[in-house]
Amino acid sequence: MSTLPTYPPASFEAGTTVAFTQAAASTTLGTVSPATGWSLSWLLRKTDGTDEANVLATDDGTLWAVTFSAALSGALAAGEYRAVRRATKALETVTLAQSTVTVTPNLSLGGVDVRTWEERTLEAVEAALSGTVDGALKMYMIAGRQVMTYTPDELMKLRARLQATIAAQRTGIFGRPVRQTVVWR
Repeated sequence: MSTLPTYPPASFEAGTTVAFTQAAASTTLGTVSPATGWSLSWLLRKTDGTDEANVLATDDGTLWAVTFSAALSGALAAGEYRAVRRATKALETVTLAQSTVTVTPNLSLGGVDVRTWEERTLEAVEAALSGTVDGALKMYMIAGRQVMTYTPDELMKLRARLQATIAAQRTGIFGRPVRQTVVWR
């Protein structure tokens, strides 16, 4: 029996080996498992349709073993993917499940910006406050989000909010502690 996880990951880093097992499933065609002669394929397709990977699972007795090699996952661009699990036996094909999988950038490659949206936006806000942004700039866009020109007061408030969010992301502490006094009568 395999010691691999019995569930697919919700996310993984491109360029890493991803391995797990897939259990048999009951369908309208009966029990779908390697023991009953079914083969399993995993298709990952980027939600925008630009990238995909397909893996044929191996028979692990009563389970299927699914492995995406480091080379295969390394060829995937970072983003959201639709995972489709299909079993095939002779001329029959059944979709067992569909889910969303997030592929994160390969951090071993250079040039990967791992900052959060808030960190990237804070950099733009601070550039605007310090006057290093070209005066003709009326709008900027980061990760598909568009920001129009702000007044200095609005920029200061936005900077404070972004700094608080970044601090919370780094420490795991969100907001200020709430102190309550309960009086029993």
